[in-house]
Amino acid sequence: MGFSAKAAANFSEALTPNTVYTANGGASKGAMSAYLLNGSAASGPTTELAKLVQHGTIPDYPSIKVIKYMLKKGEKAVTFKKGKTYFLCETEPVADVQLLWMLSNSDSTSPFYYQESDSCTAKGLSWVNGSGDGVGGAAFAIY
Repeated sequence: MGFSAKAAANFSEALTPNTVYTANGGASKGAMSAYLLNGSAASGPTTELAKLVQHGTIPDYPSIKVIKYMLKKGEKAVTFKKGKTYFLCETEPVADVQLLWMLSNSDSTSPFYYQESDSCTAKGLSWVNGSGDGVGGAAFAIY
C-alpha cells in the first residue's frame, strides 16, 4: 500500500489490522514479514528501504488485531521525504500460513500494488496496479 509524507518525517511505526486463517489446516500464530519500500505511484514499489519487526501475535480468524511493526532496535532511522511515494509491503513468510489483511472501505486514492510471489523484495517482481479499482486498499497507518 502506497503513501507519501506531507512533510519530512521520521518513521516510528506501522500499524495494520491482521488475522491468520487456519480453517483449512494452515499454521496458526503466523508471523508477517513487513517492509518499507521505495517506489512511485505510477510504477509501484521498487527497492527495499527497511525491514520491519512484528510486535504482537496475530490472532486466528475471525478475530482481528492491530499489529505494530517497527524498525529493529539499532537499525538506521528512516526519514520520509515530503511528497515522495513509499510503500508498506507485507507477505507471508511460509507457505502454510494464510494471513489476511483487512481492507479500508474509505480509501481508494492511495497507490495500491500487489503481486503473488510471496515476497516484497525478490529481484524481478512484477507488481499489479490495483489503484482506483473501487475496492479500497489495505487498511494501515504509518507514524
